[in-house]
Amino acid sequence: MKERIHFNVHDGQYHRQTEQEPGIEILPGTEVMTDTEHIHFIRAKDRGPVLVPQPSNDCHDPLNWSKTRKNIVMLIALFFIFGLASGPLSIATQFNTLIHAFDSDLEAVVQIVHAKTISR
Repeated sequence: MKERIHFNVHDGQYHRQTEQEPGIEILPGTEVMTDTEHIHFIRAKDRGPVLVPQPSNDCHDPLNWSKTRKNIVMLIALFFIFGLASGPLSIATQFNTLIHAFDSDLEAVVQIVHAKTISR
């Protein structure tokens, strides 16, 4: 059986060694999805598809996070997105009040609100 060499796919050594194989050129933004003579990838099953990104033992890799940590990060992202989206949407109910407060028409108030939303 051939010796299995596992590389960090973001490492320059991986790209240099892979490009030395005959007929292989790694273009920017692409991945090699097949085993080569010296490099064997981790697969989903024995002969299943190559896993991209390749699994690692790095504790900072999101694939290795605990389910609790993944859920906490998703909740933080959800609250952040909700907070950013709800502000501009909730001001639409105030258009009538803003028209009277600024003694203006609907078009001018929409432009004011739109400018504030974009500058956020």
